[in-house]
Amino acid sequence: MALNKTTQNAIDDSAITTEKIEDGAVTAGKLAAGDLSISKTLLLNAAPTISSLNTSQINPDSGATVTITGTGFISIPDVRFLNTSTGVRIQASTIGFTSSTTITAAFPSGQTPGTYKVLVENADGKGAISTSTITYSAAPSWSTAANLGSIEEGESVNIQLLAYDDDSTAVSSYSLVSGSLPSGVTLSGDSSVGALTGTAPAVDADTNYTFTIRATDDESQTSDREFTLTITNWTVANSLRFDDGSSDYLNRTPSSTTNRRTFTISFWIKSSTAGGTIFSTGDYGAGDGFFNVRLSSSGRLVLDDYDQGGNSYNNRWVTPSTTVFRDPSAWYHMVISVDSTQATLSDRVNFYLNGENIDSLFTDNASGTPSQNADFHINYNKVHQIGRDQNNTDYFDGYIAEFVIIDGQQLTPTSFGETDTDSGIWKPKSVSGLTFGTNGFYLPFTNSGSLGADSSGNSNDWTVNNLTAIDKTTDTPVNNHSTLNPLTNEDTDITLSQGNLNYTNSGSGDETVFASMGVSSGKWYFETKWTDTSNYMDIGVGSADEGDIGSPRADAEGTGYYMIQLRTASPGTRPFDNGSAGSGLGNSSVNDINMFAIDMDNNKFYAGKNGTWYSSGDPASGSNPLITMDDGFTTLIPIVCGKSNSAVSVNFGSPSYTISSGNSDANGYGNFEYAVPSGYFALNTKNLAEYG
Repeated sequence: MALNKTTQNAIDDSAITTEKIEDGAVTAGKLAAGDLSISKTLLLNAAPTISSLNTSQINPDSGATVTITGTGFISIPDVRFLNTSTGVRIQASTIGFTSSTTITAAFPSGQTPGTYKVLVENADGKGAISTSTITYSAAPSWSTAANLGSIEEGESVNIQLLAYDDDSTAVSSYSLVSGSLPSGVTLSGDSSVGALTGTAPAVDADTNYTFTIRATDDESQTSDREFTLTITNWTVANSLRFDDGSSDYLNRTPSSTTNRRTFTISFWIKSSTAGGTIFSTGDYGAGDGFFNVRLSSSGRLVLDDYDQGGNSYNNRWVTPSTTVFRDPSAWYHMVISVDSTQATLSDRVNFYLNGENIDSLFTDNASGTPSQNADFHINYNKVHQIGRDQNNTDYFDGYIAEFVIIDGQQLTPTSFGETDTDSGIWKPKSVSGLTFGTNGFYLPFTNSGSLGADSSGNSNDWTVNNLTAIDKTTDTPVNNHSTLNPLTNEDTDITLSQGNLNYTNSGSGDETVFASMGVSSGKWYFETKWTDTSNYMDIGVGSADEGDIGSPRADAEGTGYYMIQLRTASPGTRPFDNGSAGSGLGNSSVNDINMFAIDMDNNKFYAGKNGTWYSSGDPASGSNPLITMDDGFTTLIPIVCGKSNSAVSVNFGSPSYTISSGNSDANGYGNFEYAVPSGYFALNTKNLAEYG
């Protein structure tokens, strides 16, 4: 058989047609098995459908894989994401085929935020687009830090809360989702900012408030943040210590006359001795009338308004002899509230003590006074003084804190103080929100370099006379410090000065003075400075159980007394344990600083000098006490007992003498020359409340 060679080019296009192949010319018999395979594809597949997407939101920072549910998917379809605003199509970075009803597609990260639909296209060109959309956008991002800081009680609160969306759409709302806001503070918000506004509530101690706020954008995306806001307990940091022996006072002369009919005077005092002028106006010696507030020598409260031209008291109020203010360990808050324009006589002048009205106590005031619209000798162009009278002879002896005058308003005590919710004790509160008037002022005595600085905003500063930086103390109405107690001394040869911290015995006998605070538990620290070494002096603690408080004592070296006796020569300084003298500890010298650590929990008494504990004592570890005290005495009180011509200064944390180093206890209280042993505390009311 002959073979014919046919090349591709030998058969023209369309050379073989159905017309040239007769019906039946090609049969199964003429085709050997396997010689020819014929398949016929019919284009009959239905278009795919999309019924749901497993997510409606994707974070652009991370992207996400979307599960697409539907019908008619053919492996492997093409998937894209369509931006409904711009028309841009984003190719899925990865596509997975699970079945004809389920596929997956990865939305790549870093795309333009917006709303997207899903497009699926099979290999045959048929496709579908979802009706569901995906929000490709981040939840709001907080820019406000979680710690909102601190605000003092009574202060205005105005804190902005800000969160932003990544596509520049507005954060539409802020809402509290957990926790509680401070009472008096509310959350509000508009399209761009949330705000905490109101007034910080009164608190008895620094209080942290924790709460969670949710920011929601216009795409209903949310972001929560937990915030902390601290409301701090307002406190009185300082008082000013006046000593009558040093002629301490402040003065100011107003440049103009303002309201002489309506005013309020508020101050806190802790009197060291009975008697003394707290506040006065006018110059009696120059023929002026005067106004003063003072304590009589017996401790009675007196208010005078005197017209020298008429040689008579316009107004005079005096408490009876049964009502005296002579407790040297107590802080008193006094408010004198005046409005002579009132129609009712009893409304024209009101007196308050520690928040309570005491008008009924004043028995010596003239009937029918003050007359309506009477002018008082105050807020006019005459000298005003704090700590000295109008005759310039009678000085106040003690501590003054928070001195305020309001010019033009008759206020009640609640403008200056409040009742502590835990203890029920009347305490100061911030006056920063008050309106003080032209001649009004507020003296907090916090500036050592300008003790008379006015903090009201009026710049009505006062001139300082004979007071120095050491007279700025931390003995205040909110933290009362121990002092020596003049009521435990009946000997006129004993002089207490500088806020009852300095003791001088100019007599011939041994005389004991107790402190104003005793202890029955806890660990306590104080220091003394020996200022006159002409004779020996006993210093330590004595028992209140002996019944000796309130009467003089010839010698404190008896039962229930634990102390050291300071001597400059043989037998030297030595301990006394219940009247029994111990071995000498070496001589002492003038201006020596002695340290005392009293461990009431373990009945141990430690003493030292100039930074070194006697007998290698270690109060912190409890080793080598100078004296092991009896455990039968429930309360011990610091005492000083001086021989004739002796003197000492006592430091319970707010000294009357200059400290060169400055050390406080673990609670931050006290100003001591030497380090307070670990676990020991200064003797004041805050520490007593916690450890005593």
